[in-house]
Amino acid sequence: MTIDDGQGYVPPVSGSPENPAMRMVPVPLSTGPDSGEEHTQPPGRRRILDAARELFPRRGYAGTTLRAIAAKAEVDVALISHHFGGKKGLYEEATALMINPQEVADQLSGVPLDQLGTTIVRVLAANWERTEGYAMVARFKTLLIEDPDGLRTAVYQLIWDGVDERLRAEGIDQVDLRVAIAAGHLMGLGIARTVLGYPGISRMSVGEITAIYGPVVQQALTGPLTTDR
Repeated sequence: MTIDDGQGYVPPVSGSPENPAMRMVPVPLSTGPDSGEEHTQPPGRRRILDAARELFPRRGYAGTTLRAIAAKAEVDVALISHHFGGKKGLYEEATALMINPQEVADQLSGVPLDQLGTTIVRVLAANWERTEGYAMVARFKTLLIEDPDGLRTAVYQLIWDGVDERLRAEGIDQVDLRVAIAAGHLMGLGIARTVLGYPGISRMSVGEITAIYGPVVQQALTGPLTTDR
């Protein structure tokens, strides 16, 4: 989605190196606050982020003004530029998903092939539990609405690039289809848990999610696929 905010900034389209969803994986963890550090930020900065995460999903990028965010946060509008450099910087930080790509890669490295699916589910579920709450839901909703292609690409780069390479190296067939099925299962789980808030799913523990979805994802990655109609 390409929208001019009237101030000269257009949120980049999917595939652009400047796409906020594409940047969400490495940037917040290398140069910005992580989920724990947010609690030690100045109160005004935290209120601005909270307001942005509430308004961007509801109004979109173009429909959310800095004055509206400042009013919601009960701060002077100049404080937004002070902390974030402007609307673009605030949008990028407010919609960043705080998942550590190196941590994910480390936990998947060396995992036996027959445990890969279960491990992926456990790692992602643990990240959801650690970063969940209103802010995480707001970020996910914003990216899902504003740039679903970018969200899909970023998640693929975070998890599935390495899985794809591993499956091909192991001689597994139909890798593209297998990865798409596995990713689809987990994207659906993420939406049901964080966006739709289905009570049964949103209250499940990491262990419960892993026990239920781990075998499903493992089957998709390494089990027999029946594609005959």
